Formats: sequence, structure tokens, C-alpha cells
Amino acid sequence: DIEESDEDCRSLRVILDSGGDHAKGLEVILKGAINAVHNYDIPVIFILPSSEEKKKREIKEFVEDSRVSHSLEIVFDGKIIEMGADSRVLRNSQEYTIMKAARMAAETGGPLVSAGDTAAAIYAGILTVRRIDGKPTPGIAGIFPTDQGRCIVCDIGAITENDADDLVGFAKMGRVYAKRLGLGDRVAQLNIGTEDSKGGKLQKEVYDRLSKEADLNFIGNIEPG
Repeated sequence: DIEESDEDCRSLRVILDSGGDHAKGLEVILKGAINAVHNYDIPVIFILPSSEEKKKREIKEFVEDSRVSHSLEIVFDGKIIEMGADSRVLRNSQEYTIMKAARMAAETGGPLVSAGDTAAAIYAGILTVRRIDGKPTPGIAGIFPTDQGRCIVCDIGAITENDADDLVGFAKMGRVYAKRLGLGDRVAQLNIGTEDSKGGKLQKEVYDRLSKEADLNFIGNIEPG
């Protein structure tokens, strides 16, 4: 899957979960979906909560006026999970839009984008797409600017406490993601100094384990600055 061609990736449809029903937020998300179709030729399936007929008509008319209805499919199905709600409710209910979006992404192999609660999106992914074998902890990866371009930082908020297995897993998954985005394949550990002796017990263990990964292209510690 990692070696898919760019053409294969462009053929995938982006599954977009609205994440909520706030009027201004919904308008911004909808415009973003239209922009993706218009400017990047990316097909999108937009999952919205079930709504009254008037609102459905307004959204459909907006899409038709934007002349992207051929590549932007609107699906009204399910209900929203409120920001900050206990994500465990997803385990016992398949009726939330994020769950429907995650199931659709799992079935099509396309990416899932959500404007809703982060924990809910992660939990929905765990329940539907499942975890990668040997990588039990999901991480959130962010793209950050550097003086040489851009880089991937992982994890930036999925969990509050990491062990060595987590950090090694983040390194491997982050490298794959970075390569797919054309950001190179070098891996480093963010630490309080560049020397291999820096950091606590956890950082030293991770450094040692990453150094032994022959195909990881680990370049050592880096520090902010």
C-alpha cells in the first residue's frame, strides 16, 4: 500500500465528516470541499447529519451552483457527537456521522477528514479501520515548517504518556507518512540536546532502539532552536 502510485492516490475519494452543525463552521467546511474539487480535482464524499428538508435543499443548491456536483457527493445520514463528549459512546452506536465516515473510509481505502472532536475521530478509526499490527497506539502527526522546508512531528496530542514502544512506532509510521508527502525519510528524536546521552531513561532507550533499526535512516537527536 505504501508504494501506491500518485495516480492511484488521486483516484481515491476523500471522506469528509462535518463534525458538527454550526452554521458558520459548516459553510467553511463546504467551501473547502468545493475548493478541493475545483482546484485539485479531488473527489469528495461529505457526510452530514440528518437534517430538515429546507437545510438539505439549501446545501444541495449551493453545491449545484458551484458546479462541482459531479465530484462532490453529499450524504445526509446520522447524528453528530458533540465536542468533548465521551467517545466511548461510539462503541455502542453506529449512528454518528464520524462512524459512518470511518466505515466508508475503511471500505473504500480513501482518507478520512473530520472537522469534529479529535478523540472521536481517533476512536472511530480504531473501531473501524483498526490498528496496524505491531503499532498498538495511534498518534497524531502534524506538518511543521523548518529552515530547510517541512517535517512531520508525531505524536502531537493523541496521548499524554508514551512508552518506548509508542515512540518507536511513531517513528516508523511518521517516516512512511513523510515519504508519501515527499518530505524525505530521515528520522530524528526530539530531545533536550543532540548528544546520544541526553534525555531521561525513556529517551535513551528510544535512541538505542532506533539506532538498531537498519532501514529507518535514524540521524539521532535534534533539539528545538
